[in-house]
Formats: sequence, structure tokens, C-alpha cells
Amino acid sequence: MAAPSAPRPDPDWIIDAPLASLASGAVSAHPGPDPHTVSLSEFVRAFQDLRAETGDGTAIWSLGAGYDLGELGPTGTAIRTAPSLGDALSALRTGFPLIQSGALVAFDSSGDRAEFQYRVLNPGVWPRQADAELTMGLVFGVVSRFVPDAARVVDVRFEHAPDAASGRLERAIRRPFDMMAEANVLSLPAGALHARSQVGADAAAHVAARGLLEDRVQRKLGALPVTTRVRNQILRHLGRASVDQADVARVLGCSDRSLRDQLNAAGTSYRQLLEACRLETARVLLTETPLGLAEISDRLGYSEQSAFSRAARRWFGCAPERLRPH
Repeated sequence: MAAPSAPRPDPDWIIDAPLASLASGAVSAHPGPDPHTVSLSEFVRAFQDLRAETGDGTAIWSLGAGYDLGELGPTGTAIRTAPSLGDALSALRTGFPLIQSGALVAFDSSGDRAEFQYRVLNPGVWPRQADAELTMGLVFGVVSRFVPDAARVVDVRFEHAPDAASGRLERAIRRPFDMMAEANVLSLPAGALHARSQVGADAAAHVAARGLLEDRVQRKLGALPVTTRVRNQILRHLGRASVDQADVARVLGCSDRSLRDQLNAAGTSYRQLLEACRLETARVLLTETPLGLAEISDRLGYSEQSAFSRAARRWFGCAPERLRPH
């Protein structure tokens, strides 16, 4: 049986301002669908090349930490005017679809430690250590606006394996990292979310900015093709929660039958999209990470490793261990 194929969504994009800061704009990438956006994969590659040249993640983290919030449009306005750190991180989470497409972004403040989570959904955008360091640096910069000694209270997890560049970054901010996580996460004591802003806070302006932000995000996400919305939901929850068609339909606000009809009209099916997502993720995890086969099977959402092995033989024509780097 041939490997599954399915219509690929429009290329993911990201705002172009951070890329313009590299080498005074000497680095370029193909434009994205909207003005002042570029291809996400080329953006990630440019920062990855810089990381490889310097062997240090510190400069990229620092670029994110010191990023001009004015470049983030209404998202930046909502962050700058936020009365508290919790309000600011919530605004960043809400407005992230206006900064970048195709990302898992979550903010959980329900436990003793609040967590801000980020991960590029497309498994084909790899390696991506630099992008993770840039984004976690941005989150750290937001925290630092409210908590001056932020480095003393935050913990950071990265999805990539440790290397010399991440080691230098650890030493620079004087915090150890947890590596090989399922996503990139910055956590801090939940009590810190009540920290108040010393400059720029304006409750009325923040409420207005949030209203504008939520309206623009709703329109942006509502315009996505159904295949992109389904693919993003699969990649968001794969190996973490149920990815049954009925569950995804519920999240997208339609019936199972309606979703099936929409996908059929787009020339694909839910099963094809799920298989394609699993195949792409499996290829990256097998060839680019040291994760064991059992862990990879779990991350693909299989209940048994044998089911993953059968799928790998169907996709790649060989046992999954044959794809491991030697």
C-alpha cells in the first residue's frame, strides 16, 4: 500500500520583522500570504543557520527577550497595556495567530506553576532549535516586564536534544533546561501572574486592545481551509488526546457528517489527513531524534508499538528501526 497522500495546506507563515533584524535585513525569504509575512520554514532555517554558525543560542534568545512589542501590532498593544503578567501572557496566547500560523500555543494557569507552551505544528519544519529559543526568549521578555528577576523564577523545557549551543544559553541565563520535552515550555510560579506592570499599564486600553485582537484572530482562523484546520487539530493533539474525527469535528464546531462532507469536497478524507500527519511526524522522530521506538509510538497516538511498526512498514517499506541514523 502506498504512503498516504493528502492536499497540503497553504505554506505556514510568520511576520517578517525578526528576520529583517538578521544581518541588517541581508537574509531574505519568500513572502507569505499577507504583507510583512514570510515563509515559516525559510524563517526557521535562517535562524537555524545563524545558530549553527555561532554555536550559541544566546543571541537568538536575547533577540526574542528584547523584541520590540510595537512590531507585534494589536498583540503587542494588548501586552504593553496589560495590568498584570497574567493578562499579558493571556494576550500573547490569544494574539499568536496574528504573529505566526501553524503553531501550538497554550497558556495554563490552573496549577501551582503557570505554563506557556509553544511548538511548531508542522513536523517537516525541522531542525528548529533556534525558533524555539527565539520564541521562549520572547515569552521570557514579557515575563521580565513584570518580574525583573525573571531568570530566578522561570523554568524552561525544550523539545530538542541538548547541544553546545543550548549549554551556552543555559550558562548565560543561569538556569538549567529540561530537554527532549514534547513542546517548548516556560513555567513560573502561578503567584507571579499577579505581578503588576510598572510602565504602560492601562486597563481601559487593554480591554479595547483585547476586543480588537479577538476579532482579528477569529476572522483570521475562520478563513483557513478546512484541511488546514483539521490538520492543525490532529498535529496539536496527536499522542496527547483523542484525535477521532468526531472529537475534531466538535472542536471545529460542526457535526461529524458535516466535516466528512467538507473534506470530501476538498478531495480528501479524515483518515488520509491523520495518516499523513502520522507519517510526517514519524519520519522526523525516527531520523532526527534519539527517542526510542516506544516513545515515538506514544507520540503518534498508537496504543501498541506493534501497530506503529506495521504502519511504518506500510509507509516506508521497512521496519522503523531501519530508518534510525547510525
